[in-house]
Order: sequence, then C-alpha cells, then structure tokens
Amino acid sequence: MLKGCFVRGQDRLTWNYSTRGNEQLSQRYDQRVIDYDADLEEGLSYLMPQRTIEAFSCYVSWKGKILDAGVDSGLAGKRLAKKGYADLVAMDLSLGRLEEAREKRAYQEIHQMIRGEPWDFAIDSFKGVISVGVFTEEHAPPSSLDELIRITKHGGYIVSTLNA
Repeated sequence: MLKGCFVRGQDRLTWNYSTRGNEQLSQRYDQRVIDYDADLEEGLSYLMPQRTIEAFSCYVSWKGKILDAGVDSGLAGKRLAKKGYADLVAMDLSLGRLEEAREKRAYQEIHQMIRGEPWDFAIDSFKGVISVGVFTEEHAPPSSLDELIRITKHGGYIVSTLNA
C-alpha cells in the first residue's frame, strides 16, 4: 500500500485487519482520514456508531463527562453532541484521526493515547465510556478493558462494540 493511497469498502477492512503493531496502525489510521466518514456510512452502510449511541443513551444521561475511547473520525461524538451530550472527551492512537474529530467540534478535550497501555486519566474520571469499532484483533488488547473499568465511575457505563 502506497502512502496516501485510500482503500475503500471490503478492501479497507482487509487492509485494516492486516495491521500489525501500534506504529503501523497509527500510520494507517492517519492515511485513512480522507473520505473516511463517507466510506463507512455510504460505502459500507456502517451502522455501529448509530446503534451504539442508541444503546448508550438508554443508560447514560447527557450530564457528566463522557469518553469516546477510540474516537476514529469523531462520528460518535458528533452524534452524541446532537443528542445533548456536552462534556465529551476524545481519545485515540492516531493524531490524524484526532484532528478530524476536533474539526467536528463535539469534544472539549482531545488526547492521544495507546490502547493496552495505562492512560493519563484518573480513577473514576468518566460517567460513561463509548467505544465504537475499536475492540478487534490487533487494534485493542484485552488489557484495554482494564483501563476502561478503572477510569469509569462506580455505577457508570461502558458501551462498546466487539468486532469479529
């Protein structure tokens, strides 16, 4: 794959899942910023953000600090903001993705962090955590779940998708 080339549809999924290691993963995420939202929503009819937000909003009120763990391009944050969630925090490995998410103007904070490593958030930092399309092979190790639990307040919710 040449740097700057964009992969669409099913080929994108194969390309994404063939990634090995955080450095390569970050580079590929940075490459895929262009047309990412359109590729997912139009090309693949990607419904995970919408369905995850529907579940999230059933359990987590819009008051309180919410983490979007693995922000991608900020699709989930944009939709959460439309539902009235105002205290949103973005976290992702890719600086390119974080910049794309920043442009959606839904997040009050943006943090680059690596899934599977300790995060710079205090215990009980968030009322809720949403994570869409992150927990899949080579993208987020099981230890990432430990961090999600650590940073979520007692009685808070973690709503995530799991990709096979």
